Amino acid sequence: MFLMELPITFLLKIRQKNLIMKKVIYLLFCLPLLIFTGCDNHDNDCDIDNSTNKVLMLKVDYTTFNLEGVKEFRFDHQTDSFTIVKDYVSPGDFGYIRLIYKELNQQLFYGTIWWDGLGELIYPESFESPEAFESVHSDDAIFPVNGFNCPYQNSFADLDYFNIWLNVQHLEIVRQYLHTNPNQKVQIFAYTPSVGGGDPLEWDYFILMKN
Repeated sequence: MFLMELPITFLLKIRQKNLIMKKVIYLLFCLPLLIFTGCDNHDNDCDIDNSTNKVLMLKVDYTTFNLEGVKEFRFDHQTDSFTIVKDYVSPGDFGYIRLIYKELNQQLFYGTIWWDGLGELIYPESFESPEAFESVHSDDAIFPVNGFNCPYQNSFADLDYFNIWLNVQHLEIVRQYLHTNPNQKVQIFAYTPSVGGGDPLEWDYFILMKN
């Protein structure tokens, strides 16, 4: 009886070891797939830090749709929603437009508007050059599934959402923001510092996205 049990026990142990080895090999094979699941195939950098609350601002020329600058805001506190409140004074002679991140009471944009003159962008004070940001190496175009929203309706300007977006969506940072917050509505508005006899060559579009 003992002689019969010995080979069976031995075989069972070998079988258990083989099963363990197969599981280890399977996990080693699947680990890279688990790490990279969900990353866009065209994104070179899948290390997306979503632990910090961030808002991305893009500055686009009004007449050419060329991307002119990139600004990233970072905040200490997270919020589940992203509400933009406008503070607008119509330019009888002098006016302004201010946009506030409501949940944090943080200013995102402030620019003056002059009638028959030229206002000034006060905040943000500076932007990074678009050349400092990587582009995807593909010819595809992606669009936000929930479309666009205008937080500040400007009666002096037109909003061509398609062409504005088409000239920024190739940036990796834009796609990362869309990847980490896919259900957002991308915010786009026109800033016209000169109205009345204003010159569209002095105007810009601004895009806002939250991670």
